[in-house]
Amino acid sequence: MLFASLLAFVALAPSFQSHAGGLIVCHDVRILPHPGPIVEPPIHPIRPPRPWPVPRPRVYHFAPMEVQEQKVNIKVTDQIAETTVKQVFYNPNPVRLEGHFIFPVPKGAVLTDFRMDINGKMMKAELLEGDKARKIYEDIVRNAQDPALLEYAEHDLYKVRIFPIEPRSTKRTRVTYKQVLKKDSGLVSYKYPLNTGKYSAKPIKTLSVKMEIKSKSPLKSIYSPSHEVEIKRDGPNKATIGYEEKNALPENNFAIYFTPQKTDLGLSLLTHRPDADKDGFFLLMLSPGIDVKQNKVVEKDVAFVLDTSGSMAGKKIEQAKKAVEFCLHNLNEGDRFEVVRFSTEAETLFSELKEVSKASREKALNFVQGLKPIGGTAINDAMAKTLKLRPKGSKRPFVVIFLTDGRPTVGITGEDQIVKNVKDVAGKTRVFCFGIGNDVNTHLLDKITESTRAFSQYVLPSEDIEVKVSQFYTKINEPVMADPDVVVSWEANLKQFYPAPLPDLFKGDQLVVVGRYSGKGKGDLLLAGMVNGKQVKMEYPVEFLAESKEHDFIPRLWATRRVGYLLDQIRLHGENKELKEEVTLLAKKYGIVTPFTAYLILEDDRRNDVVANRRLLPALDNAGAVRDLGANFDALKEAKSGAGAVAAARAQQSLTQAKSATYSLRRSNAEAAKPGQGGGFNSYFYSSGKAGGGTATAAQQNIRFVAGRSFYQNGTCWIDAEIQTLKIKTKKIRIKFGSKAYFKLLTDKPAALKWISLGKHVEFVLGGTHYEIYEDTKNENN
Repeated sequence: MLFASLLAFVALAPSFQSHAGGLIVCHDVRILPHPGPIVEPPIHPIRPPRPWPVPRPRVYHFAPMEVQEQKVNIKVTDQIAETTVKQVFYNPNPVRLEGHFIFPVPKGAVLTDFRMDINGKMMKAELLEGDKARKIYEDIVRNAQDPALLEYAEHDLYKVRIFPIEPRSTKRTRVTYKQVLKKDSGLVSYKYPLNTGKYSAKPIKTLSVKMEIKSKSPLKSIYSPSHEVEIKRDGPNKATIGYEEKNALPENNFAIYFTPQKTDLGLSLLTHRPDADKDGFFLLMLSPGIDVKQNKVVEKDVAFVLDTSGSMAGKKIEQAKKAVEFCLHNLNEGDRFEVVRFSTEAETLFSELKEVSKASREKALNFVQGLKPIGGTAINDAMAKTLKLRPKGSKRPFVVIFLTDGRPTVGITGEDQIVKNVKDVAGKTRVFCFGIGNDVNTHLLDKITESTRAFSQYVLPSEDIEVKVSQFYTKINEPVMADPDVVVSWEANLKQFYPAPLPDLFKGDQLVVVGRYSGKGKGDLLLAGMVNGKQVKMEYPVEFLAESKEHDFIPRLWATRRVGYLLDQIRLHGENKELKEEVTLLAKKYGIVTPFTAYLILEDDRRNDVVANRRLLPALDNAGAVRDLGANFDALKEAKSGAGAVAAARAQQSLTQAKSATYSLRRSNAEAAKPGQGGGFNSYFYSSGKAGGGTATAAQQNIRFVAGRSFYQNGTCWIDAEIQTLKIKTKKIRIKFGSKAYFKLLTDKPAALKWISLGKHVEFVLGGTHYEIYEDTKNENN
């Protein structure tokens, strides 16, 4: 991995200007002396003329360089990766600059091409290794008075002198390097430190990453824990991964994991366990890939259940009909299906599951085309008739796709009774619900899907029903294994894993499971499930490590899903003291701040009389904000229908199905914010115009998850969340930024490098000791 480049400018009289944490280290530039004001000769001839003022040099405090464009192109063949980075830097100053283009490199990476045209000459980069590189890093930190570069202090670096950098002009660079990717237990990993882009003086106008993978063995799982990427597969052995963002200030390094395996089902395991005396965390990836042979695809039964009540009139019914038509066109040979429409009563098309044929498909399409919106909403009747369609003793997967825009108004309308009726007869049927608009009963739909090992999706009035349903159906159209389960047959024990229970596996899809484990050791992990009506068992050799400091993203991803699960329990089944306490603990420790957890964090700080400069959300810490956030938490528990209820359901789903903690939190907060666009809901969390002054964006920007720890910004200080767990009399060591003791700490405690890089005022816990890095604003002696 080669790190995105940075520019260090060398001039006289250093002074630092920081933007977004700063990795561009700037110094003042001394330009040509100004002649001063012109003094005209005096008119009176007797008086001697006054001398002209002595010219003095003028010091110009310049703006840091900007990264306008960053394009990363990665080509991976088996385990060999070639990365090309193209960047455009801009000098916004009216003066010419001199500097050094430097970029850190890991051990083993080989620079194959470096291009930067300076006055028509291609410059050669110098490699600095080990102590020489570290000295460069520390000198920049010392002179620039900014610790941001410390997170790369253990890497070698390349350096090249740049002169001139013309005023208000761009400088283009291109770097290519090769490396051998690490392969561990069949899993290949690639990392690119995209987060160096956040040290640009302004957001990067264009940021893009394209990765092409070619493998001799079929590709199974392809997973990014850091970003929401687009994955396109070109046959079983090739894939293209893409990520783009405009006006970006990247927070995370770009990471990809992929599994080349020849087995029918790919399985890979990652673990993180920094403390051998405590439970570890695991991430399990399961994927059939797209090379599953057609005879391995499971034949399924599917029922399409469509609400045709009067409220579906207009665009909704037309989009829903097109969605069902898409699904009908894409039924597989060997599948059986039925179409059920319901309003005041429920009506089936065939009265049984029908084999897919040209005639049955055409009859179904004509039936759907003729549907008209009229009547009430008999949800219980529709569910009862649909679930009775499954033949007794059938071992085929039975999937129900249920579309409705309302609440039950005909027949049995009680939420609990409808859910009980579904549970009593559903068996292993999967009921996937699509709630259309804001008038649906989210609690009812979510409880139905919860009891049938499925999930709900909610389609906002501004969204297209056809697009949502067709995307979903494409994913589940080719089942490979039903009722999967994993079993560890030795001393390791899996616990609190999500999703639980495991959902069915589909061709081309992948399942990411995160959880905790106790015990340790090597052994065979058993994957069991139903394939075409037969019980199948597969064994995979894995190792649950006694201690592992790698993959520190796993605990936060696990905590994100766990918090989502716990909040869903509160939303659907009511709160209790234990649930609230666990949500609060996890939200604080892992920086999971949403409109609902923010209230619990604030409430906990106040209840425990945490001093003001140790509180984690100071921007929201006022009576008005706490009151409104408390109302949001109450609405989470009580609202079943309406825009707020739909937003809460969608927000929680973003957490429970998270694949990247950072992006899932961002998406969850965006979903919760949607009703607030009209005012009211979540106003203190999202609207900077309110008295609370807190915004979702600000709340997230004031939190950093670094090397396994959450840091909250309080004033100028970054506070490790672990500090609140310390006893009052815990020893505290104060170290002045930039002092000899400071640089000695960097050498003695390399584990703290990334935490210290957050700024000049940081408090953290390491080895049971409370450290405070502080800035000497009063010229104190340390």
